[in-house]
Amino acid sequence: MPGTGGRQAVLMRRGVPGLTLWDVEQGAPLRRWEEVAGARLSLSPDGALAYLLASNGVVRVPLDGAPWSVPLLTTGGLRAMALAPDGRTLATGDSLGVVRVFEVDAWVERLALAPLTTPVHLLAFTRDGRLLVGNYGQLEENRGPMVRLVDTTTGAPLREWPLVGSATAISPAPDGRVVAVGTGLGRLFLLDLEGERPPRVLRGERRREDQASIAEPRASDQELNGLVFSPDGRWLTAASGLNGMGELTLWDLEAGREVGGRALVGRPVEAHDLDAADDPRGLGRRLLLAAGAGEVELWLWAEEGEDPR
Repeated sequence: MPGTGGRQAVLMRRGVPGLTLWDVEQGAPLRRWEEVAGARLSLSPDGALAYLLASNGVVRVPLDGAPWSVPLLTTGGLRAMALAPDGRTLATGDSLGVVRVFEVDAWVERLALAPLTTPVHLLAFTRDGRLLVGNYGQLEENRGPMVRLVDTTTGAPLREWPLVGSATAISPAPDGRVVAVGTGLGRLFLLDLEGERPPRVLRGERRREDQASIAEPRASDQELNGLVFSPDGRWLTAASGLNGMGELTLWDLEAGREVGGRALVGRPVEAHDLDAADDPRGLGRRLLLAAGAGEVELWLWAEEGEDPR
């Protein structure tokens, strides 16, 4: 559920037709499109366009009410999509392991990466335009799941991080130095994009001190579905859920510890259900959360004794 500075938000439910533009401060819907649907959602930097990932293409919806279109159609099943921070470049990943990079203005394919042997299910751009790719592992090469950093000018892989358990959520930090990664095993850690430091584990333990993998699962682990940084990069909200249940937890990255959490019974939280919201006090702890009834909630992570208003 991308937002435009916390004042407006775009709401979509996976697999359910309909897209809604909300006025967050007024708590009211501004516009709705009944006929569009998708599995993933990205918003242009100026908040004027929404991009939805369908199984066979990308849908572009102008949020001013102008007619929507399907400028990109494919023959393969698309699994992942990401829009670059400048809004000019869009990447898609498909079930055949192919990642393609497009210039949005003309919808011209600029680059196709060498195919992986398993589906690509996560894509995210860094602040400087590099691309992060997550896949399920390369069985033919006896390689497990990984996250790969790619140069979108040349297509060359820059760095790889092996995982134990496929990545299910990925979010680059605002400063462009690290990326948060969550897995289906409930593990959460930070990767240094320049490769100067080993992975920083927030939830879970490494098997060995010198190994860049995360530990085996525990019975209590839940899949991490969404990760959102505060604008200043200090706070990280993690959304986890399994079997219809969900939970939000807050991490203080300066202290390296979890500082809050709340169970959301009967409400699984997906990646596009969560976004940072404008915080007039500059604390960076306000969130937009998509509710199960098709509405938007404004949340504040309040410290003990703090006025939440």
